[in-house]
Amino acid sequence: MEKAILITSIKKINEHLNKPDKYDRLYFGSEFCTHMIPGVEELVEVFSLCEVLNMEFTLVTPFLDESGIGKVAKLLDFLDYKHLYPEILICDWGMLHYISMNFNNKFPLVLGRILAKQKTGPRIEMIRDVLPSAYKSSMKTHVDIPVFTEFLRSMGVERVDLDIPLQGLDVEMPVDFAISLYYPYTYISTTRRCPIRETGKCDCNEYSFKLSSGNMPVELYARGNTVFFKHERLPRLKKNIKYDRIVFQP
Repeated sequence: MEKAILITSIKKINEHLNKPDKYDRLYFGSEFCTHMIPGVEELVEVFSLCEVLNMEFTLVTPFLDESGIGKVAKLLDFLDYKHLYPEILICDWGMLHYISMNFNNKFPLVLGRILAKQKTGPRIEMIRDVLPSAYKSSMKTHVDIPVFTEFLRSMGVERVDLDIPLQGLDVEMPVDFAISLYYPYTYISTTRRCPIRETGKCDCNEYSFKLSSGNMPVELYARGNTVFFKHERLPRLKKNIKYDRIVFQP
């Protein structure tokens, strides 16, 4: 089992990689914010650190606006110029198309959990006994649909990253796709609006908020523009779930 760690900011690297936990791979970047796309200098620094620590590297990219596409394209052009082809995690359909059209399958591609379209809202537990068939169906994802997996394969996607919802996970993917699972935070929803950035700062790595509601069976956590819930233990997984990577999300 490969152990990866997701770090969104270069300022946080020493804090997490100096600990005794041994990770095999670094996920670096943000899935949710175009303002956190690293520059070329940061990319070089992190890439070099991975070589020193003997870690594999995955560049994480978010859902994008026009300026964000330009930022990620600049990173990809630099990597291609240097003949460096790490994994790229994709959270934007336009970027998936861009890479497929311009880089001829040079980069191993990972479908980000945003694009897997899972039902991760904790309120799904409210229908567990009332609508058992719908509850069971909510364990599925879009990557179970054959035409969808064929599309992903044609675009060069080799791996799918998934969250672990409260209701459990039931996935039947083709054997040529690898699966990663995130722990211990499950992504619920995101938006372009960021309450931290609206204060005039852009340091959501320093702040998170605990949220609660009578309609929610678990506490929620907001960081920047995105909401998560925490699962202390791995929830129910169907026996057919074959995954070979855990992504630890601090």
